[in-house]
Amino acid sequence: MAHMETDQASALRKKMKLRGDVQNPVNGVRTLAVVSGKGGVGKTNFAVNFAASLALKGCRVLIIDLDIGMANVDIILGESGGGTLPEMVENNLPAEAVIHNSRYKLSFISGGNGLGEIMAFDSGRRNILLKRLGELEGKFDLIIYDFGAGAAEDTLEAAAAADEMLVVTTPEPAAVTDAYSMLKLIHRKNESLPVRILVNKCRDEKQGRHIFNHLSKVCRHFLLKETMFFGSIPKDENVWKAVCSQTPYTVKYPGSKASRAVNAAADRYLSGSTVQQEASESFTEKLKGWLFQRN
Repeated sequence: MAHMETDQASALRKKMKLRGDVQNPVNGVRTLAVVSGKGGVGKTNFAVNFAASLALKGCRVLIIDLDIGMANVDIILGESGGGTLPEMVENNLPAEAVIHNSRYKLSFISGGNGLGEIMAFDSGRRNILLKRLGELEGKFDLIIYDFGAGAAEDTLEAAAAADEMLVVTTPEPAAVTDAYSMLKLIHRKNESLPVRILVNKCRDEKQGRHIFNHLSKVCRHFLLKETMFFGSIPKDENVWKAVCSQTPYTVKYPGSKASRAVNAAADRYLSGSTVQQEASESFTEKLKGWLFQRN
């Protein structure tokens, strides 16, 4: 059984490296920035469940929680442990020392107080951070950076260094408007960044597609930017029940509507055939330019 799981994981990693949307990922790792225009859209809950779904398929996934003041990956998972990025830097610890390996086969690191704390690092601490992040890139197939809601300058600069960005919204008009504002600001930071859109808490898939088509049309018209549909997640009372039990809903209620939608999104992500882009620099290399240009 163990040999079979190893073979499956190896095949999956090869599949990820050869995906059509971003070819030849540097160091064999993908970096996905997850953002939203406003809070309350279920961004972190989706990121955790998406990661859990990928992990159960054999993908080595790490979530780095950078949601300033609202870091709650550990709460959704019902687990605590590991450490924070600032603790790793201040104590010059190996990355493994602050990683929490969840019982759901995914791993996570807390960002502490988020990017604000990291931005206060001097050049020596920033070099330690970049070195440790570089070490992480060699140990995972996908690193998900869960950024805070809204369009803070630090969020946009750092998120734009990822290989791809996922913008999470809901059908609520204010959420859609804020999602477009985020898309517009992201585009100014990095015009070539592949951007995907997820519509959460939908009435049904038709509504999710409608919201995406609207956003996509506006981006195409005003920004000359093509976006990709990541999927839609229907409203499902099991999501709330799972949150209250501090368990990913894809684990607690695997047959629920929301879980089936997340698993379908994970399958599409692994076998994606969207736009192509060469990954010429790793996330940490791009982040280095941003960190050291600030002072």
